[in-house]
Amino acid sequence: EVGDRKGIATVLMTLGIQAHFRGDFAGVHELCGESLTLFRASGDPWNIALVLHMLGWASYCEGAYAAARRLSEESVALFRRLGNPGFTAQVLTILACEVAALGEERRAASFLEEALTLGKQGESREEMARTLGVLGRLALRQGNLTQARALYEEGLTALMEPGRATKLPSRATWVLASCLEGLGEIALNQGQAAWTVRLFAAADTLRVFGAFRNPVGIEQPFYEHTLAEARTQLGEETSAALWAKGQAMTPEEALAAEGQIASSERVNAVSPLTVSTESPSPSFGGLTAREVEVLRLLATGLTNKQIAAHLRISPKTINIHVNSIYKKLEITSRSTATRYAIEHHLV
Repeated sequence: EVGDRKGIATVLMTLGIQAHFRGDFAGVHELCGESLTLFRASGDPWNIALVLHMLGWASYCEGAYAAARRLSEESVALFRRLGNPGFTAQVLTILACEVAALGEERRAASFLEEALTLGKQGESREEMARTLGVLGRLALRQGNLTQARALYEEGLTALMEPGRATKLPSRATWVLASCLEGLGEIALNQGQAAWTVRLFAAADTLRVFGAFRNPVGIEQPFYEHTLAEARTQLGEETSAALWAKGQAMTPEEALAAEGQIASSERVNAVSPLTVSTESPSPSFGGLTAREVEVLRLLATGLTNKQIAAHLRISPKTINIHVNSIYKKLEITSRSTATRYAIEHHLV
């Protein structure tokens, strides 16, 4: 009977987790709530901690921050006692979101620093990226755009090693999407509305699984406000063209779109054809225009830091571009990249 009870509880919990990543938070409460009762009855502390985490996270997504905090605090206490640093870090990151929403930003930062330390100890890139993304969000809300961008980019770098972004499990793609959306909000603050739309569109593609769209990590009301403001600045026709283009982009390609279509932001209504200069070039292994530019500079002997200074973008973004170039050209070194650039008359 105990085994049957635990089996039923496990099935309910699994269904509840699936409901969470479909955005069905009411379903999470129903399924995980019933599962919690059964796990408590069978005395299963690990699964009790996990179900409490899911219930707290769902409550946070619904805006019930105080209730979410209580559930997450019980969960993290159990995971600490069980000696599980990975799940302790995961719950601490969500708990940080909850206390930040309640106005306790210093406490949130403390939780995040602990989570980041645990993630580094466990060498979990996914956990580190999740924590860095939330640290970026906290910096953004405090008005520190430079720090926020650096944190988002560090999180993206952890997830976007060559070939890694396309192999991420569904539990991690929302982190990638959330970092892109954070950069999109920063872009709007810096007068790059077109880049904002592309980043948001690429993130939206990451959130879609079949008939479902995963809303986890979307921060309201900032998400809707940012997108609405960008569309107002660009005009309906241009926004629609950029959104369609962005949805077809990989995260690397969306990041490479920075600064390449500033003209569309100076004019409220331009032809959608103006965005075509950013399309991958079949003549250069499918590289985007920005990637070709980075490759050309790399071949002249400039370091990544020097390329970043020349293009007036961050070194983290250059690292992402270089990784993307290596992946597309199927190369592994600067010398091979330089040879490719010379053979194709880029220098």
